[in-house]
Amino acid sequence: MGYETDSISTQTRGFSDEPQVAPPKKPFYRRGGFWCLVVFLCVCAAVIPPLVVFRDRLGTSTKSPFADPPFWNGTGPNDNPFGTCFTMEATAFQPNWKEEQTTTWCGAQFNRSSPIFSLPLLNMSAAVGSNQRVTHDVDQQLWNNMTRNWCGAEAKIRGPAGEFTAFFGDANIWRSVDLNMALYETIKGVPNGTYSDPDQARWMDGVRVCFTGGRIDVSQGYPFSYPL
Repeated sequence: MGYETDSISTQTRGFSDEPQVAPPKKPFYRRGGFWCLVVFLCVCAAVIPPLVVFRDRLGTSTKSPFADPPFWNGTGPNDNPFGTCFTMEATAFQPNWKEEQTTTWCGAQFNRSSPIFSLPLLNMSAAVGSNQRVTHDVDQQLWNNMTRNWCGAEAKIRGPAGEFTAFFGDANIWRSVDLNMALYETIKGVPNGTYSDPDQARWMDGVRVCFTGGRIDVSQGYPFSYPL
């Protein structure tokens, strides 16, 4: 038996005269390459967003609302009811006194030595068509526009002791220019710490304020402090 099997011609073993028929092609969605592409896209969708967030956290912080200054017509803020230069009675303010907090109308932190001044919010609000003092809680969009326009505006303030540089950093409920306490003492020409509170400081008449056209980003802090 084994001999007969081995005697079959090797020329015909394993071959047929019938034409070869190609097997049917798999649909594209059943091919291995398609599923590899699907898996790759899923991995990208899962990995890329966290990497972007991580990159942003390592990069710069959220852009400050004061980073891009507005275009000023003249040297002072737009819709300025006081004028580029004006003379006004001056009073003092400081953090944690009566209704004053440590965060200003501009949304920036300050302390007793910050070189900032404030102006009457009622006048500023009327200049943009509001019949009430504009704050974040009253009209957030208008407040955003106003703070971007006003906050950080540089001014030269002249009083009994001479002329000093300050920046608009707050708005007040009074009808005077309000000077942060150390700035007030400097302009009046008295030693730092002379007044324990604004009531004791009383007021100064005839204080001259002139906007220079300069501007800082108050959310990034102040370039100097008083006393200098």
